[in-house]
Amino acid sequence: MKRAILVGLVAGTLLMGQAGARDWSSQWKFGAVLEPELRFKDGAEPRFLWKRVRGIARGPLSSRVNAFIQFDDARNRVRLMDGLIDYNAIKGGPVDLTFRIGQGYPAYAEDGWAAPVGIDYTFMSEQLKLPYRMSQVQATITANRRYQFNVGILNGSHSLLAGPNDRPMFLLGSSLIGRSGTAHAWGMTGFDRIAGAEYKSWMYGLELTNLHRGRLFGEGAWMSADRFGKKMNGVYGDIGYKFNKDALAFMRLEWCDTDVKTAGAIRQRWSLCAQQRLNPWIVLKCDVRYEQGTGHFESNNQLDIQF
Repeated sequence: MKRAILVGLVAGTLLMGQAGARDWSSQWKFGAVLEPELRFKDGAEPRFLWKRVRGIARGPLSSRVNAFIQFDDARNRVRLMDGLIDYNAIKGGPVDLTFRIGQGYPAYAEDGWAAPVGIDYTFMSEQLKLPYRMSQVQATITANRRYQFNVGILNGSHSLLAGPNDRPMFLLGSSLIGRSGTAHAWGMTGFDRIAGAEYKSWMYGLELTNLHRGRLFGEGAWMSADRFGKKMNGVYGDIGYKFNKDALAFMRLEWCDTDVKTAGAIRQRWSLCAQQRLNPWIVLKCDVRYEQGTGHFESNNQLDIQF
């Protein structure tokens, strides 16, 4: 499957780029993401790290085909994070149909495929490794801009260029998009490969995202899974307030049973997060967290620089 997706990605790029006589290169956009962090934790020395050092390129290959490429060098080695081609087969009417091929985030929970609301993803998303990229073929249908359906075939080896993983994973999701928020249900079943071992896995979840009314905003989700040999359940909820267009704060409560079969595997964490935009390219983020059981406070501070 990995080779088929890679060949399809390259062939699609070449063919679609030559499909029209128009020169689309002038519409391409290039950017970068730099995220230096300073972390403090009870009983440990302060830690400085570069969480993301990324170069980004995106743009059209034709009137119906768009490409997105992202590289990262935060670990002192260049890695391909995303290499995606979107083909808008139907657009502009009551029904839109888009096909996606390449390596990127699967359309699981939003707290996994989208950028985190705070500095980090939720504990449950990190335990399930939802922010992992996978090679994939996905189709998305949007009807009347309110109803959305996703179906996908994924390579559980978590990489377009590594693997192999001959037995794939299958994804199915649906969303109801409203004026005050989005409700999303999703499920996955198939085979994962990580650290050289293959696992039969399943996951599913329900979430409410982009909730807003006036200056208040929030989101929440419940997830359950049997992945990497562990059965897990978790839930989280956010509620926040936007002071103005540049400043906001929110509180988060997380509960996660990281291994249903093991006693003492429950984790519970509270977070208070604040963000202030310093200029059009830089956002200062500060998260303070407390985890029940360990009794430890943790403070994470980040400059999110995007241009």
